[in-house]
Amino acid sequence: MALSNEDKLTQIYHLYQAAMLRLALRILGEAHDAEDAVNDAFESITRNIGSLPEPDSSKARGYIMVVTERKAIDLLRSRRKHQSEALDEDTASIEFP
Repeated sequence: MALSNEDKLTQIYHLYQAAMLRLALRILGEAHDAEDAVNDAFESITRNIGSLPEPDSSKARGYIMVVTERKAIDLLRSRRKHQSEALDEDTASIEFP
């Protein structure tokens, strides 16, 4: 019997949440950023849950970890861009004698 989408999400959470968090933390280096990336990954997984194979399959694990990695990298790029923009604004306001 096939799992409902809600049951799939529950199983994914129990099977992969810790691994997803470790992966995101390794990429981002900060726990709160890693949690944001995992949350983003779950949102993406939720949107595509109907086409996902059984959660305990190697294909599902691969998909879940790739989505998590991409969301963490997206967040890292976004954070770096905002840091760069903040530096540019500060630099523009510096007056030289």
